[in-house]
Amino acid sequence: MPQMANITVKDVDGTTDRLFTALSPAGQDGSPAVWRFEDPATPPGQRRRFEVSSKWNGPKDARKVNTFLNIPILQATAVAGVFVSIGNLQFRDGQMIHPQVAPDAVVAAGAALYANLLKSSLIQSVFTSGYAPN
Repeated sequence: MPQMANITVKDVDGTTDRLFTALSPAGQDGSPAVWRFEDPATPPGQRRRFEVSSKWNGPKDARKVNTFLNIPILQATAVAGVFVSIGNLQFRDGQMIHPQVAPDAVVAAGAALYANLLKSSLIQSVFTSGYAPN
């Protein structure tokens, strides 16, 4: 069973490392392991969050792994350094919710991060074992 750890992936430019910090390991079956991109300039509720969960199917003859990446779409306010969330770019199990207010750069960065998170060694071990990290 995979052990919970931080995940470092490349950003859209292919060279910049982005560290997703391990916040919470998966608990019981079906509960998610949670990581967050800890940008100190952004409030916690407006940070990028990645989750992985796993559980048995109905007859308990197969494991199902679910992934979720949430990227808040932020817009500057009249107050310097203060942003408001105007939507969320989301990737869930290979599907994408692409709000039309999302700038192209945010979508490109989100797509790169999701792809790179899925191919990270920790998440590959989740797919191999069928269990989210504890």
